[in-house]
Amino acid sequence: MTDPNVYPPGWDASRVQKVINYYDSMTDDDLAAEISAAGTDANPNDTMMLIPAELVPAVQELLAQHDR
Repeated sequence: MTDPNVYPPGWDASRVQKVINYYDSMTDDDLAAEISAAGTDANPNDTMMLIPAELVPAVQELLAQHDR
């Protein structure tokens, strides 16, 4: 049977499964530490924020326009 999923360039089912296995094998403490460390080397001009899910498409479009 053919895989019905569409992957980004360089990705396939095997690579996705490796990522799943990586996170599934983490303890809660390991996962919390990874989340805490995320973005520590981010650009100081960038901001992380929570937005309502229904606004994601609009925000993605704004980001795409900004990158153009």
